[in-house]
Amino acid sequence: MPEPIVRIHLPLEFSGGRLLDSNGDEVRHPLAFPKFISNTTVILAVELFDRELQPDLSWRLEPHPLDAGDTWSISGACNRSADPVPMFTHDPAGVNLPGDWPDGTDADPAAGRLTFRLRTDTQRFREIAAHPVLSRHCSICIVSGSATLLLAEIPFVPVNRPGTENPPDDDEPAGSRTTLNGLSGAVILADAQGKPLPSEGQTITIPAGGGSFAGLLPIADPVTEMAVADETWGDCRYLDAAFRQLSFRGRVRSLRRVSLETVSIDSGVTGNIVLVPVVNGSELSGTSFVVAVGAVPAVAEFELEVASGTLALRRDTDDERDTLKDSGNTPVTAVVLSVILEVQYDA
Repeated sequence: MPEPIVRIHLPLEFSGGRLLDSNGDEVRHPLAFPKFISNTTVILAVELFDRELQPDLSWRLEPHPLDAGDTWSISGACNRSADPVPMFTHDPAGVNLPGDWPDGTDADPAAGRLTFRLRTDTQRFREIAAHPVLSRHCSICIVSGSATLLLAEIPFVPVNRPGTENPPDDDEPAGSRTTLNGLSGAVILADAQGKPLPSEGQTITIPAGGGSFAGLLPIADPVTEMAVADETWGDCRYLDAAFRQLSFRGRVRSLRRVSLETVSIDSGVTGNIVLVPVVNGSELSGTSFVVAVGAVPAVAEFELEVASGTLALRRDTDDERDTLKDSGNTPVTAVVLSVILEVQYDA
């Protein structure tokens, strides 16, 4: 079976490198960003325009000519990862190939039209696509080689093709593998003792001979507070003086551990926040947790046993250990990127 080929058209404003829609307006909503699927050959058709606002508030678009003797390169990467390894790069021999424009004609630099062939079959692509936070912070960089000029940096959405998230290696230990698809939010599967099963991306490994689906409980995005649309971090929750707590859906049972992925909303201010568990509407006496919040996302875990009941985690900004504050002692927002509850479940 031939490998799939996907053609993606990217109309861009030359000045500023903005992604445009068919009317010439800038594309800002993540749902309209280009989507790249793993294990696919992509033909990327880039079309550069000069844009001018007309008296009737419409846009006039004119092709921006490029030097046909110039060279160009393209790559995709995650902006929020400390690892600089790209998710994909183009094939140097796959630039402006004949017939690669979406209508079957050739690319034409003089008319601002370029094409690139690339493959999304790297392990790095699959890892980022499977990450609930990093996958929201990916961009394509288009560079003019002769002047080392960044023509555009365009956000994109990486998606794993079902069943290809992490293909097994030949020397992988025997065991069954299953992939969770269609679940939103952070998901964890644990055994009957509450211990997480080994996982890579969205793939869970169940040991051969001893695995059983009895006692497995997926918990997807358990927080009930409406997500905040943060300009930097996307959909997330806040913990500060205004947003005091995280509440959890329904009743939890046999809770064993909580993990939070957090980051400071101000990279210049870091410190600790103090979280107090509230079970069945009452604070747990003598129980609180100090969570370090830094300039980059990090995961903190703490043991919390709740047999059964409603659960919330309240930030205690009055506690002297809560040090995530500015110079005026005003609490600084802790951005909560993801939450996972680990439970013991007996079928």
